[in-house]
Amino acid sequence: MPPIRLELTTPVDDDRPVYVAGPFCQWQPDVERFRLQQNAAGRFFIELPADLTLPLEYKYTRGSWESVELTGAGESVPNRIIRRKTGLHRDEVLH
Repeated sequence: MPPIRLELTTPVDDDRPVYVAGPFCQWQPDVERFRLQQNAAGRFFIELPADLTLPLEYKYTRGSWESVELTGAGESVPNRIIRRKTGLHRDEVLH
């Protein structure tokens, strides 16, 4: 089975790395294995193992819970959820 691919875009220009956190890393916000790769300004991606249990909840961080993803107005957002194993999942983080 192919991996789950997450692609993230963000207008925020920041030199800190981006991570994805969820039950697959015990919600740790800075696990190196779950650090996204940057492929252009404001564009990141990661391939997660296909054998993860669904539905899969996750959030993006800049390495700590003090720098978790927010709405454009700076408010918290609910956990993101993947319900199917196949394909590409595109996300946008405004802040």
